[in-house]
Amino acid sequence: MLLPRFKKTVLAIAEDGIALRDAGSPTRALSKVEQELDNQTILDALHEHQSMLKGKSVNLVLANTFVRFIVLPWQSGLYSRNDWDALANHAFREQYGAIADQWKIRTSLNGFGENVVATAIDSTLYDGLVNAAKQHGYAWQSIEPVAMRLLNQAKRDYLGTLIVEPEHLMLCETSQAEFKHFSVMSPPAGQEAEFASQMLARWQLQLPTSLQSNPLAIHVSGKLKESWGQEFEDMRGKLNLTMLMAKQQHQTHAGWLTTI
Repeated sequence: MLLPRFKKTVLAIAEDGIALRDAGSPTRALSKVEQELDNQTILDALHEHQSMLKGKSVNLVLANTFVRFIVLPWQSGLYSRNDWDALANHAFREQYGAIADQWKIRTSLNGFGENVVATAIDSTLYDGLVNAAKQHGYAWQSIEPVAMRLLNQAKRDYLGTLIVEPEHLMLCETSQAEFKHFSVMSPPAGQEAEFASQMLARWQLQLPTSLQSNPLAIHVSGKLKESWGQEFEDMRGKLNLTMLMAKQQHQTHAGWLTTI
């Protein structure tokens, strides 16, 4: 029997909506603009629009607000992914308490001897996504937060990468191409640039003088493109920044996520 031919598609889920983009086609919204999402709303939208996904191989991108991150130091005595997953489960439970038992935790192994990034997603959402794909005849090619999608594309000589989303900032620090630490801030709407400037200024003060001129990458959501102005220019004058601004403005953050 011939298997269905899958077509690559990007589906993005953010706090402000769900968006879908097929290769060579414009992005389409699968939820109302600015609609607040919870797990059930997300799964209901996938059920409603199942015909747009059926028979496709889908890359799912989640806004960082849906995910928690931990960096695990390399352990020479751990040899399997199961060992690393068990260590990640322990680390999340130690930091967040019993609520971590409700999360789907996965590890991303890099080069031998390098630190390991662990991510946690609400288990109800994750299991619902997996079951929806099985029920409606499509496949998840990948399920990953935007942070990992961008960091895997980034030049490894960056000292760090700042990802700016609506009401959410995430700074990933690296050293010699190795992940070191994730820091998160939640600024009020419209104050993302101001808080990003403050976050980077504090971070720079902690760096050795020899590293303060190393390059730093900033990714800014296309939803914020219009409002992002002089604050960044002020930061550029103080720090060695590589600005990776969205090429065009997007009505929703989810719409921008389908383009990266």
